[in-house]
Amino acid sequence: MPRAVEAEHDLFVSHSSADCLVTVHGRHFRLIDRLKKMLEEHYHPSERVNGRPRRFRVCTFEEDFQLTGQVKEAIEAQLERSRAVLVICSEASRDSRYVLSELEHFRAGHPDKPLIAGLWNVMPDEAFPEFFPDGTVGANLAPSVVASFDDWLDQLEDESHKIVAKAWRLSVAEVYDRFQAERKRKKKRLVAAVAVVTLFLAGLAGLAVRQSLAIRRAEAHDRAAIEMRAHGFQVDALGGGGNTVIFRPPPGSEFADPFQDWATRGLAMADGLVDVRSVRLAGPAVTDQTLAALGALPDVRRLWLQRVRVTDDSVPALAALDQLEELHLDRTQISPDGVSRLREAL
Repeated sequence: MPRAVEAEHDLFVSHSSADCLVTVHGRHFRLIDRLKKMLEEHYHPSERVNGRPRRFRVCTFEEDFQLTGQVKEAIEAQLERSRAVLVICSEASRDSRYVLSELEHFRAGHPDKPLIAGLWNVMPDEAFPEFFPDGTVGANLAPSVVASFDDWLDQLEDESHKIVAKAWRLSVAEVYDRFQAERKRKKKRLVAAVAVVTLFLAGLAGLAVRQSLAIRRAEAHDRAAIEMRAHGFQVDALGGGGNTVIFRPPPGSEFADPFQDWATRGLAMADGLVDVRSVRLAGPAVTDQTLAALGALPDVRRLWLQRVRVTDDSVPALAALDQLEELHLDRTQISPDGVSRLREAL
């Protein structure tokens, strides 16, 4: 029997590493990261910490292919410090012995704590029949029942209220009302902050703020570059502000089929870079599928495409980049008619 420890997390998310990056309605999406962010936007209706409302706390742990004793012990320690567990019910999780081990450990040590099912693409009673009775849904995270990506994000937010309610043993209405109250409070603070910043910029000619933003952009770029280099990508910064990314294929990728899809995977890893304004993509590995991943970088304003296998099928994806100001096409497969359509759309 595990020894009793104080709970530090309201929820531990058990999942397969294959569920971290998913595709929803044609868009690459970091499911676990976004779900964690949504859940941690909740505050307890009555509990306070150091005089402030207590925020919902979530713990996630990436699955490791070589699960050593030390890693297993670290995961079990986090499970012991969690009030509830959410398991992503997917095909990958169902087949993962590590996810099953986490559930068995949590249930054996804490049979009275909530074990919540998050339906992805397998029903909970099919994925883990020993833990969930027939017909269990828990939280419905599956994107197949909604019409668009934005609709699915709304669904994910609605289901986040249910998850928090189950973990805190509260009614969904209590959790939802507190969530809406916090959202209104943040909007008021944002409006006030914008007013203060506007006056500050007017008084100081914006110099200090511009320098701060440039530093933050550079730091964001560096963080993403470190992650992408760890996966074999070459990333360069241009323009002095760290706001331009050049994706180059990793060494040897030109001999893979189809080029290890390096460009698409690179864009997917950069989806958190809200400060990226310029992107350069070159080479035959860049295809229509690659440009579909540009939705992960909605603030791109300058885009260079050179010697790429991009056709008229990418015109809608390019036209959907609302902030795009400059588009440079050099030896693409877009027809003159496609170029005309782009000029009309942009």
